[in-house]
Amino acid sequence: SNLPADQRPDAGQFLCDGIPWCAADDENNRLYCSRYKGADRLYVYDLTTLEFLYELPITGTEPLNRIQGAEVFNGYLYLNIDHATADGEKNRIVGKVDLTTGAYETAFVRPITGLIDWESEGLTLFEKDGETYLTITDDDHTVATYIHTYRIVG
Repeated sequence: SNLPADQRPDAGQFLCDGIPWCAADDENNRLYCSRYKGADRLYVYDLTTLEFLYELPITGTEPLNRIQGAEVFNGYLYLNIDHATADGEKNRIVGKVDLTTGAYETAFVRPITGLIDWESEGLTLFEKDGETYLTITDDDHTVATYIHTYRIVG
């Protein structure tokens, strides 16, 4: 980092609830992570040395909670968010952050029904036959893991 050692953030201070996810960007030699709860910024590291580089504020949204996984794809960081609202309703959201500006937008909300106590987990994006797809795993905390694949349009 270009910051003097006494000005570098203490990982234990800003990642106080562990490292719930990390996403590698091979093309730009970066590693991204955030807090699990109250994520209002991304922490960016050098992928080769794991040296802290900078913070990228997430703009255009309230702090994000329960980020379950992320992946870098075409200049965006896609986030799998297992979000609970104030009334206890759980929304499964796929969001994305522009890695140049930090601007956040909701890509889509996943309308999953019929599962009582389940949790969204990781995600990956891939291209096939000129189309882009996103695959997410969901765990029902008993015996099953569900794999959902979505075609990304636009």
